[in-house]
Amino acid sequence: VVDAVQRWTWGTGPALLTLSGTPGGGKTHLALAAARAMLQRGQPVMFRSEGAILEALHKAMRKGEEGVEEVMEELMDIPLLVLDELGGQASSEWDKARMDRLIDARWRGAEAQKRTLITTNLVGDQMPARMADRLKDIHWGRVIVMRVPSYRTEEQPA
Repeated sequence: VVDAVQRWTWGTGPALLTLSGTPGGGKTHLALAAARAMLQRGQPVMFRSEGAILEALHKAMRKGEEGVEEVMEELMDIPLLVLDELGGQASSEWDKARMDRLIDARWRGAEAQKRTLITTNLVGDQMPARMADRLKDIHWGRVIVMRVPSYRTEEQPA
């Protein structure tokens, strides 16, 4: 897993890398390390949780659809995006549609080297089929299912 994340940060791995698994397995820790490494190399990277994205979109709704589009365009256009906790907060159909649109846009941008690292607790068919199809695209994506115990609740060896 660490090797795949390192390759993603250097641009040699798939443009869409998804780390999937149960909570507490280190997905966010790896994603943050990737973001830090890129920032240290001077590469602009955006790190956002799904909850933070949806909160920004809901606030932008006060400006109308134009405000929502500004937020979406920023997320869709940034060359490097780390999306944490995909599938954790989108409950309304509106929220789900915006997240689907974001994943679709990142998938479409993969050929142009828009790179996305995603963490999610969704495993297998828990993810919407259209979204899973894009993230598993053999040309642009890779999904790694991390089958590890929670580092938060399991006692670790000394």
